[in-house]
Amino acid sequence: MAIKTISCVVCEVDFNGSSNAMYCSSKCKQKSHRSKSVTSGFIYLLKNKGKVVYVGSSATEKTLKARVTIHKAGEYPKCFDDYDYYKVDGDVLVDVETEEIIRRRPIYNHSLPSKTLYTTPKILSQAMISMIEDAIKERFTTYSLAGSRAKKITYIKTSDTEAVKSDILGLLSNKSNEALNNGVYQKKNKG
Repeated sequence: MAIKTISCVVCEVDFNGSSNAMYCSSKCKQKSHRSKSVTSGFIYLLKNKGKVVYVGSSATEKTLKARVTIHKAGEYPKCFDDYDYYKVDGDVLVDVETEEIIRRRPIYNHSLPSKTLYTTPKILSQAMISMIEDAIKERFTTYSLAGSRAKKITYIKTSDTEAVKSDILGLLSNKSNEALNNGVYQKKNKG
């Protein structure tokens, strides 16, 4: 498999990995899986002078209080003088946390816990580039060099470039909605 520069789906840091890699580290992979496994629990809002400065979630009330303590005196302490929390039932905890962060824009939240409701332009671009590359390989005859010192590059005839441009425009207008709805981006209806 070819090595590419990819953006981590959790922290959005660029890293070199195989084309199907999603995480830059085991820490990011664990964070992603943990966010998917906790379905109900508590949302907490750290406040400073009445303004929400951080939104977080916790599986239980006991771990919530421990997390608030860690935020106050941990490795990266946050400045807050009060906190509120509320219970969330069902399998929407991460989605509710994400929506709270989007709505309140707290200063200590630097990324979203869920990439199912929102994505970044960089991640969307990478998905679109992969889709375009696949479509080009399916539509046109490609050529690769076979020598042992040959670079692992696929070529197409330059005379096909106008057709490639036309196909890309077609992809962007017709198939982008398909890509967007296949997990790259899901628009949540407000109601």
